[in-house]
This record gives sequence, structure tokens and C-alpha cells, in this order.
Amino acid sequence: MRQMLIDFLNKQHRILIDTRDMETYIKMKAGSEYGGWAIFAQEIKKLESEGMLRPVISRKLLCNETRIYRCYRMIRSHPELMNASSTMMEYAQLPDSWHPKMAKEYYQNHLEEVRRDWKLIEPIDRFFKELQEKKEGMKARIPHRSYQLFRDQELLGKPRMQLILRKLNLTYEDLGCTVASDPFVYHVIKVQEKNSVLIVDDKHTFLYVRSAFERNDLHGLPEINLLILFEEHNRTTSLSYFQDLAAFHGKEAEFWYFSDIEPRKIVEWKKLHDHYQDYQIRPYLPFYERLLNQYLFTAPPLKRKSIESAEMREALALFPRTFQEKIRLLFQAKRYIPQAAFTLE
Repeated sequence: MRQMLIDFLNKQHRILIDTRDMETYIKMKAGSEYGGWAIFAQEIKKLESEGMLRPVISRKLLCNETRIYRCYRMIRSHPELMNASSTMMEYAQLPDSWHPKMAKEYYQNHLEEVRRDWKLIEPIDRFFKELQEKKEGMKARIPHRSYQLFRDQELLGKPRMQLILRKLNLTYEDLGCTVASDPFVYHVIKVQEKNSVLIVDDKHTFLYVRSAFERNDLHGLPEINLLILFEEHNRTTSLSYFQDLAAFHGKEAEFWYFSDIEPRKIVEWKKLHDHYQDYQIRPYLPFYERLLNQYLFTAPPLKRKSIESAEMREALALFPRTFQEKIRLLFQAKRYIPQAAFTLE
């Protein structure tokens, strides 16, 4: 059984090994000669004592009696696990060969994800290298570029691919994609010499806030003069049409932003802030304050894995210190507050 376990480990590309996966493999290989859980547990303990496996204590015990954990970390440096080590060494070398436009840091620290994502990363790497050789780029619609890269017109727009692009610090624009732009959606409430412009990224929030300000149902909140619906997928042009609003020509304007209190949305706001530096876009604190005060300790768990980044830390730094502390507390608990929870009542 010991050799079967070693063979299993040498076939693995990941570091964390589920105990049930090991047991299932042994049952299939040994068949009627499988000696039962007690013998299996003894062999796991031996591999642990020999330095091949280390229990992941945070995953808790699978069996209290035998003290076997649900998950173990494979120690690839062990001489008998050199097959697994050499495989991962091959993946460790891949990021160094990527095109300079592709960020490497995340994948260099998560080699198991290089193996998992490589079939989707390699076409992007090839695209940039071929583009460099041609010395020119051609614009393409997202579905067309997706088919060109992956022979799948929908893949580039799917959440998994968008996550990979974020890990590589790439955008659709980097891939030469043209994004179909929706009409510039805005609502003028009242034009004055000095105006407050509120930018929201959700149509339901847009309609709710518009209705509340039209009714003058403000509950003591500062007045808003213009409401804009922000297109996240088309950041570079979403606000450029503001200059076409003749009613605001020659008038002062302060720009504010409101969205979910969630890592990805915080980073997206920072990108908007950086792209339109002349507007000096800031978080609309009255709305954020309401969400934090009401839902900080009852917020739902994050639905997607968040990636800690320098961008996110820079974005949080634009909030006052008291807000920073509350938002960090929220993210450390792996929770978020959706803007759908916001109400002026």
C-alpha cells in the first residue's frame, strides 16, 4: 500500500491532497486486497513520519480515533516524490517565458494554478508575441478575439477568464478588444453653479436614487445634481460624455462614486479614479456609512475569491481612516455588503 500511495502522490500536480482521494485511489488499485481504514491510516501516519506528508490542521480531523486529517500537504522536496517535484519545476519556469505585458507575480506564488490555467494562458502569451513580431495590432470584438484565441466565442467573456485576466493584470483593451458601448445613461436633477455628480454602477441603484432625489426624500443627505450610471466594462468612455452636457458647461462639479463594498468593486472604483484624474472622484461617504453602520456584522459571505492587491490597498487609502478600518474588518471576515441592501428609509 505504501508504494501505491507514493505512486499516487507522484501523479499529483497540486500540493494539497484530499485524504478521501488517496483512499479512493488505494481502494481501486488494491481491490479485494485493500486492508481497510486502519491499515490505510497507519500508512498515512508512516508517510507523515517520513516527511512526505504534513497534515493541514485547519481542515480538521477526518477520523478522531486514528488522528487522520481531511487534507495533507505533499512535501515535494522528499527524494521519493521527485516526479511530482520535477513536474512542478516545469510549471515554475513557465512564467519567466511569458510576454512582458503579462504580470507573473501571482502565478509565481501559486504554481498549482499555472498547471490549471496554462491552456488558457498560453494562447494569450502567443497572441502578444505574434503581435510584437507584426509590429501592429488589429481591433476586434470580444467574441471574435475569443474565437481567435480559444476557438470559443464565449470563453473570453466568462467569469473564469476574467479572473485569469485580472491575475495577469490584463484588460480587454490590452487584447485589442472593442467593447460595445451602451448609451450614456444619466439623469439631471438640478443644475446649479456648484454641482455634485453621483456615479453608480448598478441600474437598480440608479433608479432608486433617482426616484428618492426627485421626491426630495433625502433624510438629511447632501443634495445631488446629476446621477450617472457607470459602465464597468467600458471604463475608458463611460464618463467622457459628461463634457457633452451643455447644461454643466462653465459650472463647478464634484464627482462621487458608490458601489458594493466588495474587493473587486473597490479596485474598479480606483481604476475609474485614476483614469479620470481631473474629476478627482471620491467615495460618496453618506451612502457607504449607511451600509457599514447597518450591515457590518451581518454581511453575507463573499461569493468569489478575492485577490489581495496593492491596487485595493491604494483604493482603501482614499477613504477616511474610520471607513478604512471598518472595510478592512469586513474583508478580513471574507464578507461584503451589496448596494442592494442600501435604503434611504
